[in-house]
Amino acid sequence: MGQLAIQDPKSAHSQLTSSGSANVQFNESNNQSSLEPALSSEPLPNSQSSSPVSPSVLPEPKNSNPQIAKLSQGEPEPLPEKEKQEKLTYKEPSDNEKLLDDGEIGIRFNSFVLTDVLGQGTFGKVFKCHLKTDVDQSKFYAMKVLKKSFLVKNNHLKYAISEANILKRASNPYVIKLHWSFQTPENLYMVLDLCSGGDLAFHLTKREMFDESEAMFFIAETVLAIEYIHSLNVIYRDLKPENILIDSEGHIKLTDFGLAKENVDMK
Repeated sequence: MGQLAIQDPKSAHSQLTSSGSANVQFNESNNQSSLEPALSSEPLPNSQSSSPVSPSVLPEPKNSNPQIAKLSQGEPEPLPEKEKQEKLTYKEPSDNEKLLDDGEIGIRFNSFVLTDVLGQGTFGKVFKCHLKTDVDQSKFYAMKVLKKSFLVKNNHLKYAISEANILKRASNPYVIKLHWSFQTPENLYMVLDLCSGGDLAFHLTKREMFDESEAMFFIAETVLAIEYIHSLNVIYRDLKPENILIDSEGHIKLTDFGLAKENVDMK
């Protein structure tokens, strides 16, 4: 897979925009807020069993959202006059800051069909999508869209690129999988696993606490995820319930590597 330097960002064509308490506290540094929007789902069943819980999946997507229709058709929204006049300072990224771009192998924005909006935050939005070639819609993904102009203005572009490149290297059942990453002059795109069970913070808020067997289960999988990340000489640095997603089978997926630090000597 080749490397592609980030293109000179222009103003984006659209304005892209659950915590709980528990007896167990996660205390890695979380000096900055999460880039990943929380996904909602029904609460976990109040089971006393030690087996994985299985949250219900998201409802079937609605196709009436005009915003999705515009994005799917590649139709940009008009830019605000103030944003048109905004000038951004851009520096060519170093080799360590270049995005591993799947555009070189033909995976681009128009390779996907957007079906629903899963969440939104300051940096961008997350959409439910599937490949156009998947006519039967047998496999859905979460497409994370990050606005370049906002990232550059707030000096967060390097964090987004680092997140994509770390996830491209990672291959672990308890770490979110990045299937493809690519870019346009306006946006960065990451196509990730779709975790229909929401995040741990959502379920902690709903249930207030887990029983002992469930807590041990989630903690054990989180420890395995962190142990694997450390084996890549990466420090995660943003461990909190909002960044622990639950997949359709009830297992955890560690997500949001925007604050992670690469090439750390673990000796």
